[in-house]
Amino acid sequence: RGGGMGDAQQEIPLAFDVLRPLTPGDKAETSSFAGDWDGDAMCFHNLCPYASFDLEREAAEAMRCDVALRISGAAPGATPAMRCQRSDYMVGGARVALVPESLVQEVSRHWADEHRDLLSALVEARARLADAFRVLRAAHSPLQRGFPPEVVCAIAAASERLEVRAGDLLVTEAEVDDSVWVIASGSAQVEKLCGVSTHKAVASVVGRLEPGAVVGDFCFAGLRMPRAASARATTSVEALVVRPSALLEVLRRYPGALQVLQGRLRAIAGMIFDSRIAQQRAPEDALRVCHLFANSSAEFLSHLLPSAEWHALCCGQRVHMPQSLAAELAVEDDDDFDIGDIYAVEFGACSLNLTGIGQVGEVRLGQWLEDDGTPNAEVCALTPVALVVTIPAQSIRAALRHHTAERQAIAEGLRAMSGALMSRKIAAIDLFKECGASFLEKVCGAMEARWYLPAQSVVVMGARDAGQMFYLRSGRLAVERVKKKKIAEISPGTCFGELTMLGIVEVRTVTIRALMVCSIMEIPRSTFQAVLEQSPVDQEHFKQMHLRKMAVVSALSRIQILSKAPQRLLLLLFLQAGLCTLQAGDRALSTPERMASAAFLLQGTAWVVNPSGDKLQSLSAGDVFNEVALLGTPNYEGHYLLPASDCEVVVVSEDVWRRVMSEFPGMAGFPGHVLAAVAEKVEQHRGFPHGSPAVLRTSPLFKDLNSDLGRDLRRRLEVRVFSPGQAIVSAEDASPCMFFLLDGEATVELRPRSSTDIAEDADELLTERRLGHGDRFGEAVLLGVSRSHSHTVRAGKTCVVMLLHREELEAALASHPTARAAFDEVAAPLMAMGRRDLRERQ
Repeated sequence: RGGGMGDAQQEIPLAFDVLRPLTPGDKAETSSFAGDWDGDAMCFHNLCPYASFDLEREAAEAMRCDVALRISGAAPGATPAMRCQRSDYMVGGARVALVPESLVQEVSRHWADEHRDLLSALVEARARLADAFRVLRAAHSPLQRGFPPEVVCAIAAASERLEVRAGDLLVTEAEVDDSVWVIASGSAQVEKLCGVSTHKAVASVVGRLEPGAVVGDFCFAGLRMPRAASARATTSVEALVVRPSALLEVLRRYPGALQVLQGRLRAIAGMIFDSRIAQQRAPEDALRVCHLFANSSAEFLSHLLPSAEWHALCCGQRVHMPQSLAAELAVEDDDDFDIGDIYAVEFGACSLNLTGIGQVGEVRLGQWLEDDGTPNAEVCALTPVALVVTIPAQSIRAALRHHTAERQAIAEGLRAMSGALMSRKIAAIDLFKECGASFLEKVCGAMEARWYLPAQSVVVMGARDAGQMFYLRSGRLAVERVKKKKIAEISPGTCFGELTMLGIVEVRTVTIRALMVCSIMEIPRSTFQAVLEQSPVDQEHFKQMHLRKMAVVSALSRIQILSKAPQRLLLLLFLQAGLCTLQAGDRALSTPERMASAAFLLQGTAWVVNPSGDKLQSLSAGDVFNEVALLGTPNYEGHYLLPASDCEVVVVSEDVWRRVMSEFPGMAGFPGHVLAAVAEKVEQHRGFPHGSPAVLRTSPLFKDLNSDLGRDLRRRLEVRVFSPGQAIVSAEDASPCMFFLLDGEATVELRPRSSTDIAEDADELLTERRLGHGDRFGEAVLLGVSRSHSHTVRAGKTCVVMLLHREELEAALASHPTARAAFDEVAAPLMAMGRRDLRERQ
């Protein structure tokens, strides 16, 4: 039995030390992740860490060296590293059988006739092994070049040789497969899926691979990480594929080979540490990675934190409670709380090794092992890198004595599965609030842990995937729209993707990308459906929820500004916003968040109330409060909705509205329909008949307007909403249009005509004239008397304004030639007056 491997005779340079990045082609407009790299270039690096670099000549030569293999036996009486049932192997020492080439040739000559088939198979196997060995030794990776030949040969023997036709995929983005591919011949390209719209995603080429390129990273074997990008053959490709189980078996046989990887493994462990520190809000949050403590109080975790230790382990390395620490904690303890030392896995996979028994179980992200006091028990890393936190039992008992309220939760956690603990988090999501505990435990038990590297896409806008729902355990995610513009961030504890999992949303509406190393729990649609089929009670719950949704959707469709919306839009609106059931006098809608949203009254009556408590207007079922919030206009007046009877209300924020509308790119005019509804509501409030040209007749220019021409012009008016402080029109603006102030207040900024008019106080450099509803301005520019607007008009309160563009006026007059002469007769004196005023100002 081989005991170990000698130290490297020459230090192997690390990739990050000796390699320089390729110059990316087209830079994306997004934040960089590593130096000047954009997200797509980083995904290329995550998929092919070494093929994404150019080797310097000196660095390439420096890596042409091998680590020497040293075989040593265990001392007599020692326990061998690899346990065996045969008693003659339990006394220590080693027996080595040397099979020289000359012996093989001699046996071949004597047995050539009797065992021809067996010898032919041996020759073919040796040829395949030699070819695989040459491919691996020529690979563009310092990992293989640093491995001893014996280790490379073992990897070659465990590899598979595959042929891939031109145009076919070697690996696919987002697939969960840790296999390492080495291209023996042919070429391929690296493709990254990018969303170009909410209904379309295309693959863009971000890199190219030639013979010797390695797809995948030895350091991530066995971690079940989704691929960061795809690799597609551009010619016929022959490749060696090393499966993770085979690679891990080789590393277990040759644990010293990890010396070559230790620099890279340390860098990965450091990246995980840095990501965790960057995202945690408090130091004790680091312990929440363990499902056992996911629901514990911050005070309890703060008590545990000083005794917790983190260990970065390589494959085969082990950790146990240090004797010094155990002695330090061995205080008098009469607590009967039954708990052992806790080993929680934050990254990778581990097992518990017991003397004379071997490996017991396997644990991954968030799971833990409990040491019940068995002598010489150790936690052993099963993956190339693992991160383990150890918490001694004495510390847990001491913390529980100070925080007795935690005892029951910890006791239940020790008896429960990880899914039962995670279900408490999932139960807080609106979608699952009314589901049974057993069903939620099954859902959480079916969720799988995934790790995503920086810049890697979790979902891609416009793409169809497995329809997963995600729960972010640690790290931070960026939410991106078209052109990779970041619009929001997702923090730990957030669940997303539930609408896609339910099949309500067919494709992803945004791209979500990891900003750092992220730990995510996810469950695909197919798995969720399988769990749901096993729970008839919860099937009925989702059925009733569906019926309730349909009733709400029907009520929303009767609201004027939503009457033309498709049913799926109304359903998404309800699912995103939720339904509020309120009693008379309930002030739940008076919070700043609710006041800044639109409220759709589905049932009951309510008052619009100002900050002083005065009731301004009565609303009934089918009415909407604060529609302008959907357009991004704040509720500066501070009005809110107060139920006068029991009410059902759907409260829609601007963010929810935009998310829902992004699902319907073909309905770009729908917000205009909202504007039209807002204008109609204001017109009715001002006493103007719906669709009549009454608003136009407030101007002398249209006072005696022909009815047919007036109705045509009314249909051509553009409605806009301006927030307080926003310029409705700026001085020197040449837009040929006229403005009708339908609602709100505005100010005209009047600049002094000469220096003698300027006051000494700078605050008096501008004087103002106030405008209110019913006022209008811009006639001179509309008629062509003035080339541009002479003053800036700025909204003082939220303003609803109608615009009449010159081209629309000309089109309407051309459609009504009989009314043209009457209009010109009215416009002529106004145009003459305007020219006279213009000459006077000049």
